[in-house]
Amino acid sequence: MSYPNGFIKSQQPGGAFTVATLPTATQMIGESIGALAYTTDGGLYAWNGSSWSNSNLASGFISGLIVNSTTAASSNSLIINNALALQGLAIIPAGLGIIYFSGTLTIPSDTTFIVGKGTILTRTSLGGTAFVGLINQNYNSTVFNVSGTLSVVGQPNATSTAILVTATISGGTITAPGYVIVKNDSTNYYNGVYKLVSATATTVTWQMACTQGGSPPTSGSSITIAQADANISIDVQGYFEGGYANNVVGINLNSMGIIMNKVGNLQVPTYNGGGWTKYCFLLANTYFANFGTITVNNNSDGIHLNSPNVGFNLSTLRGRTSDDSFAITANNA
Repeated sequence: MSYPNGFIKSQQPGGAFTVATLPTATQMIGESIGALAYTTDGGLYAWNGSSWSNSNLASGFISGLIVNSTTAASSNSLIINNALALQGLAIIPAGLGIIYFSGTLTIPSDTTFIVGKGTILTRTSLGGTAFVGLINQNYNSTVFNVSGTLSVVGQPNATSTAILVTATISGGTITAPGYVIVKNDSTNYYNGVYKLVSATATTVTWQMACTQGGSPPTSGSSITIAQADANISIDVQGYFEGGYANNVVGINLNSMGIIMNKVGNLQVPTYNGGGWTKYCFLLANTYFANFGTITVNNNSDGIHLNSPNVGFNLSTLRGRTSDDSFAITANNA
C-alpha cells in the first residue's frame, strides 16, 4: 500500500494517525475496520471497510487533541474535561503519542474513561504549580450530619427487598439526581453508596437494598451523608505520566496521580503509569472497587488506601516504586 506524506499505518484496530488528507479507498485496501485517522481540522474519522465516516463524542472518541505539544496542554485539558462531563464513554484513541495536559481532569458518575494503547497522557505543570492528575467529581463534597430520625418506606419481606430512606440535614444541600454516601451508622445497616431519589433544601432520599433482616433502624444519630459518585471506570491501556521532573515536589493532595473519594462501583481494568510525586492512586471511602492489571513505575506508593474502603479487589500489581507498592492507612477519612 502507498500512503500520503505524514501518514503512519495503524498497527491495530482503534489505533490513530495524523494525516493532512484522508487516504483513498485504494490506499486503505487491507486495513482493519475501525482504523482511525485525524485530519488537519481535528476531526476524527473511522474506516468502515469501504469509506471514512466522521466520528464524534457520541461514539466515545475524543477529537481535537493536539499531540506532542506542551503549549497545547491547556487546550487538551479543556477538551478532555468537556468529553468526560458528557458522561458515558470517553476514549483517547490509541497510538497518538504524547498528549500533554495542564489541569486536573474530572470524571463524573456513570462514565468510562479509556486511554488507548500507544498514547501517553502526560501532566505538565506550566508555571511550576502541581495538581492532581484525575479526580472524581464529588471527591471533595461537603459532609452533612443527619438530625432526628430516619423515615423508612417499605419493609424487607418475601416480596420487597428495597426501601426508600429519607434523612434530614442542615447547613447545605445535596443535588438530585446523583448518588450519596452514607457513613458512620453504628448498626452498619445504612453505610454505603446509593442512588439519590430526591432532595430538598433539608432532606435527602435514597433507595437501597435490604441486606439485613428485621425492621430497619430509624435513629439518625452519628450518621453522615455526602454527595458521591458511582459507576466509574478508568482504563489506562496506554500510559498516565505524572511528569515528576516538571512539577513542584510536595507532600500534599496535588502530588497525587488519581484520587477517588466517595465512589461506589469503581472499575480499573488496566492501568499503566507513574512519575507522580506521591501515589499513583489514593482511594478513600470507596465501596466495591475492582482493580485488574496495574503496572506502576512511581516515586512513591502505587496504590494507597486511606480507610474506609469496602469490598476492594486487586488482581495483579506489578512494577517499581520508591515506597510501598500497596499501602493501607487505618483511619476514618
